[in-house]
Amino acid sequence: MQQGRMPTPVSAGGMTNTYYEEALSRRMAAVERERGERERWEREHREKQKAYWAHWDKIEEERRGRVSYAMNPDLEEAQRQFSAASKRERETIDDDLAKLKACWGRCAQREKNMSRTGVIYMPPMMNLFNS
Repeated sequence: MQQGRMPTPVSAGGMTNTYYEEALSRRMAAVERERGERERWEREHREKQKAYWAHWDKIEEERRGRVSYAMNPDLEEAQRQFSAASKRERETIDDDLAKLKACWGRCAQREKNMSRTGVIYMPPMMNLFNS
């Protein structure tokens, strides 16, 4: 055999080429090794994630234990005031949104009416929440 040439497979006559078999077995071993490393990494990663979330779950439980409304009436009153304020704020936002939708509807109707006559309507700049 000459130096530097790849041997050709010999399949005639039932003979086998051990070079290709060895290369194939080396590649299969590398694939198995990579699969094992990947599975090991995934397993370690899952364990790290479990530990991370367990840590935060423990912190959350401690926080819940400290903020007990039954034990502290001041916190309960503060929570009640906050929910009332947020309810008022939501109602205000809903009212503003209704005004805005009504204004948009009026502008769209004006534009539709004007487009029939061929006049382009440009709505004036206005404060939409005080209309």
